[in-house]
Amino acid sequence: MGAFEACLYGWREGAGHEFIGPTNATDLWHLKKVNPASMVQLSEKPVALAVRAIQYSPRCLMM
Repeated sequence: MGAFEACLYGWREGAGHEFIGPTNATDLWHLKKVNPASMVQLSEKPVALAVRAIQYSPRCLMM
């Protein structure tokens, strides 16, 4: 089994874009898996995964 899941990130043509995460961020994030007993669906992802992606987004309002 692979240790990754692809996620596409895009922006509108001509729009500026930037990565605002830490300068030492890697492209493989190690997070704890969701406990299978508490899963609502079989392919459920940890909430921390979405939180990190949003925090690295240039239009993030979270602190």
